[in-house]
Amino acid sequence: MQRTLWLDRLRLLATFTVVLLHVSAASVMGSRDLQWWIGNIADSFTRWAVPTFVMITGALLLRTPLEVSPTTFYRRRLGRILLPLIFWSVLYTLWSTVRSGAYDWQTLLIRFLTGNPYFHMWYIFMLVGLYLVAPFVNYAVIHIPRAWLRTAIIVSFALAIIETYASRTAQRRHLLLQFPALCRLFPGGALFRHR
Repeated sequence: MQRTLWLDRLRLLATFTVVLLHVSAASVMGSRDLQWWIGNIADSFTRWAVPTFVMITGALLLRTPLEVSPTTFYRRRLGRILLPLIFWSVLYTLWSTVRSGAYDWQTLLIRFLTGNPYFHMWYIFMLVGLYLVAPFVNYAVIHIPRAWLRTAIIVSFALAIIETYASRTAQRRHLLLQFPALCRLFPGGALFRHR
């Protein structure tokens, strides 16, 4: 499949922005001095990057009809990320257990099954959830009438915003509860395919 230069550039910019997000996040945890304000401003300007990655995933996964069966799609995509996901999840779970001294296996199992073995791994768990629904979203993107497309995209974004703010205090790292991400995957694919 042919590369899309503007998507590559956007991905590169989003990558640097996520690095800035992680660097500035440390400043936001401190007291409200000048460093906090600078970090908070930098952190605020980076919040577009992760949703953009999800939309890029939608643009790349959903830009053409699936040329393979959903089973083959799952085998290819999930085969690449499941083994590293399991390996790193087990490693980080063990590391955090040894570090904290808490050997509550039930809690560790729950953290793993809810996609939260360690705080920075949530994105990979979210990606697994997106891969699971991608063939169905792909079908919807192909068959949605063009006249409905704008409304469907607006509703997707509105639902993502509402769900994000409604669950600010809730734990949203569960593999199958990545509704805001799904609401960004669809527009990414729909906008790319129907541009």
